[in-house]
Amino acid sequence: MTFAHTACLILAFALLSCSVPPLPPQVPSGSRLPELRYQVAQAKASTVAVAFSGQVAQDGRPTVLQNIVVGSGVAVAHDRVLTCAHVVGPLAPNVSITVARDAALERLGDAAVFFPASIVNRDTEHDLALLSVPGLDADPVAIGSPGDVDVGDDVFFIGHPSVAGIAPALGTAVVAAKEFVRGDRVFRLDGSVNSGNRGGALVSRLTGKLVGIINAKAGGLTGELKLFRDTNPSVALSIGGYDPIAVLRATLTEMERNLQLGIGYAIRVEEVGPFLHDVR
Repeated sequence: MTFAHTACLILAFALLSCSVPPLPPQVPSGSRLPELRYQVAQAKASTVAVAFSGQVAQDGRPTVLQNIVVGSGVAVAHDRVLTCAHVVGPLAPNVSITVARDAALERLGDAAVFFPASIVNRDTEHDLALLSVPGLDADPVAIGSPGDVDVGDDVFFIGHPSVAGIAPALGTAVVAAKEFVRGDRVFRLDGSVNSGNRGGALVSRLTGKLVGIINAKAGGLTGELKLFRDTNPSVALSIGGYDPIAVLRATLTEMERNLQLGIGYAIRVEEVGPFLHDVR
């Protein structure tokens, strides 16, 4: 064997001995997205905004509501939406429910189509409601089982955390505890939940399936602050053209709406399954 042959063999052996970096993990079949983005995209296809339209009286004067987003919901069939009972009622006279798909809201904003909805069933005891939305044609969410999530697991939710806007947003949390609230089985979540998230799906990061319905957040105004906010003073004040009492009342209202303490609650899937079985 010549010196050249020996040198080539040594070089080849050295190259083969080098560590080759592993290939990156494969994305789920049929998807070009990383795993979390894939799960979020699936959940978003099932998530909707729940809104009110109609006419109400404010300060003695009629006010027209046009698709004002008040909460979230999730499609459990192409034309059926699950949400919280307190999100959709009780309705004031001349006010109706409308629903829009989150995917359309994200793409079209205010130009998205809102579909008229009607209540099929409303269970105030368990805070669940089912809506009929003809023409919605949303992708139904995959419903999980109680074994899909436990304390310490990562979860996420998509909804409308700010009732001032309509853009859907992602929220993440950890299941902090399993609790009973007024007899209902709920999850306590270590994650920021806001008023507009109520009615939206809680999704397991492990399975990508629905494991609960967001229905409450921790935190609010004390009784004294609520009393002040709701009291109409008999004396009018003006500082620089502004009524300081009116400004403070508006500030308190905004604080209560958007106060975040990092704790939320969700109705567990153990309550959701029987409710859907009873109304289908």
